[in-house]
Amino acid sequence: MHRSASLLERASRVARLAGLVIAAVGISSLLAWFAGSLLPSPLGEALRAIRPGAALCVLLAGTALVLHVRSLQRQWETVCVAMLLAIVVATAVTYVVAEPDIDQWLALEKAGGQRPLRMGLASTFCFALIGIALALSDVSWRGFRPAQWCCLLCLWFSIVALTGMAFGAAGPRTIPVMANVTALAALSWGVLSIGILLSRPQVGIMRLLTSDTSSGYILRRLLPAMVLIAIVVESLSVALTYSGVISNEFGKSLSVAVNITYLCVLVWWVVAPQARLELAQRQTTAALADSEENLAITLDSIGDAVIATGPSGIIQRMNPVAERLTGWAREEGVGRPLGEVLRLVDERTGDVLESPVARVLREAHPVELGRAVLLLPRHGDPIPISDSGAPIRSGTNEVRGVVLVFRDRTDEHRAELEIRKLAEIVDYSTDAIIRKDASGTITHWNRGAVSLFGYSAAEAVGQSIDLLLPVGAAEERSRIMARRMANSRMEPFETVRRHKDGHEVAVSVAISPIDDGYGNVVGSSMIARDISERQRAAELRERTYRLEMENARVEESNRLKSEFLANMSHELRTPLNAIIGFTGTLLMRLPGPLTGGQEKQLTTIQQSARHLLSLINDLLDLAKIEAGKIDLHPELIDCRNIIDDVMASLRPEIVRKGLSMTVNLPELDAWVTADRRAATQILLNLAGNAVKFTERGGVTISVEQTQSSGQVRTSIAVQDTGPGIERGDLPKLFVAYGQLDSSSTRRHEGTGLGLRLSQKLAELMGGTIWVESVVGQGSCFRFEWRHEACMGSGIGDVGSTL
Repeated sequence: MHRSASLLERASRVARLAGLVIAAVGISSLLAWFAGSLLPSPLGEALRAIRPGAALCVLLAGTALVLHVRSLQRQWETVCVAMLLAIVVATAVTYVVAEPDIDQWLALEKAGGQRPLRMGLASTFCFALIGIALALSDVSWRGFRPAQWCCLLCLWFSIVALTGMAFGAAGPRTIPVMANVTALAALSWGVLSIGILLSRPQVGIMRLLTSDTSSGYILRRLLPAMVLIAIVVESLSVALTYSGVISNEFGKSLSVAVNITYLCVLVWWVVAPQARLELAQRQTTAALADSEENLAITLDSIGDAVIATGPSGIIQRMNPVAERLTGWAREEGVGRPLGEVLRLVDERTGDVLESPVARVLREAHPVELGRAVLLLPRHGDPIPISDSGAPIRSGTNEVRGVVLVFRDRTDEHRAELEIRKLAEIVDYSTDAIIRKDASGTITHWNRGAVSLFGYSAAEAVGQSIDLLLPVGAAEERSRIMARRMANSRMEPFETVRRHKDGHEVAVSVAISPIDDGYGNVVGSSMIARDISERQRAAELRERTYRLEMENARVEESNRLKSEFLANMSHELRTPLNAIIGFTGTLLMRLPGPLTGGQEKQLTTIQQSARHLLSLINDLLDLAKIEAGKIDLHPELIDCRNIIDDVMASLRPEIVRKGLSMTVNLPELDAWVTADRRAATQILLNLAGNAVKFTERGGVTISVEQTQSSGQVRTSIAVQDTGPGIERGDLPKLFVAYGQLDSSSTRRHEGTGLGLRLSQKLAELMGGTIWVESVVGQGSCFRFEWRHEACMGSGIGDVGSTL
């Protein structure tokens, strides 16, 4: 049965007040007996009407009732009840065993036979009932509460005693056993009985009296009225009969008529409010039915799933969306435990989640179950849902159940996954992707931005985008702001931005506005790509193109020059040959005799012409090689012959400088296949340079041949004891027109073409020339080429071609 909390609280307060009043009466009665002079005479006489034994029982019973209502210090309540029952038992023994009684034991018997301590038999019996009721107040046997029936019996005795006193006041007393009971004692029994009953208003026979039902309402109105009116009417009828105002028969008739009248009035007094209450209940029921219908319609119309349960987790209501998501029809799901219909697991771990009902009841307020939740329907695949629960409370704030609201977030879940993937793509993009709000404050900074600009996300987010603008970019910033306010997307453009360390980074920037879906610009996004490498590559390509063009021009100039020189070889050589020829004729004195001076001058002319012819030949040969107009004619030759020719040409200079000339040849003939003129010129240039730059010592020419896989490697080395060459100058040796000593005071003449020409000729023969030199010890130039074994050679008999 439902009970009003305020009604139970009022019952407890009345019971506590009853205990306090009775305890006060007991204390006052004891004071009247042992300190009567302190109290006024009428009050003292009234209190002394209760014997000391009864007064002590009143005090103990009232104190125990106060402690019983508060449920505090139960040990003291037990002590008070035990003392009360001990006094009752001792008094009862004195009635069974006449001599000696309790007053004689305590030497309290007064003259005249008055016993001040021993209470009357009725008081003994009633206090015994009260002590038993207090001791057994929480005892129940199959719904039977013995304490409450003891209180009702004691209350009946109290009413009988008070009624007897009322009738005795008008005539002879008709209840002998109650003749010596005082009104204060009888009233104390009744108050204590009512207090004990009200101390446990929610159990036993008090459940109906304190319930919120119509029966409880009727009982609370009828019982007090019937008891009071019955006592008043019967007392008035007896008093009028005893006084002779009315006869005994008329008194009975009057009593019946009055009883009928007050019963009718009482019934009307009770029924009228009850009728109004029932009418209000019908209206409330109708309104509740409408509300239930509206609630059902509302729940059926809601796009989210709704399940309502009782406090035990049993489903009481489901809407169609809940039926569709769980796979349980309403008729099947209602009445089942929630965990059987709504099976929830963690999306990440697959673990079964705690029942939402248990969590809501534990926390007693609305809860969110999180977003990583999967619903396992009766049939089909798991469904991602978002779920929330809230307690259902009554008007008294009592939790009567739980309502769960959840929705299918499959599309939302799929969109979240796509957004997460997109966010990962954005975050891991090598391009810098930056988002800023309308005020230009950076709100997003990906890893590409960290790599490009040097700022970490923690350093950049919350800062102004001006952080990246270089000095003098005010005009560009204004243009960007204008386009952004116009909600216009800017085409990608190339610019520079400032790195954290201060240097400028060349970037390609694309800026797009971000709106709120209503056309209002709330920010913008910027994608920046580092184009430094691209610009450097473009610059490199431009420089390469220019160099290629310049090289082509130079090569074309060299080609034209070489072609010119090759074409001019006849015109240059013819005059020189004529000069050399006529000079020789004069020196031979064919035209006539010469003086000493004339012969010396002609000799100088002849040597200068021959030197000039040699230079022209070198220059023209180099020009022909570079122009691709020289033809080699390989033939089988003996290296001895080439060396002999070179020795013959250089012997005068060797003798003049006092140098030694050593030739190391193989034991057998060293036959090679080569162009005689080219081989002779290469060896002459190498040996001539050795003689020219050697002041002391000598020059050694060595020939080596080795054979491998049918191929012969021939190496001719020219080694001198000259000054040597610095390591840093070695690469300059084979540069045309280049000399290591290019000063105007150099000791050795030359054009710098000899080694260049020798290298080109060696390359045409498929060979190479390299040098090894030690400063202060001399140099060794080595000419080496490969060819097939030659017939007649000591190495092999197979001919070769270049």
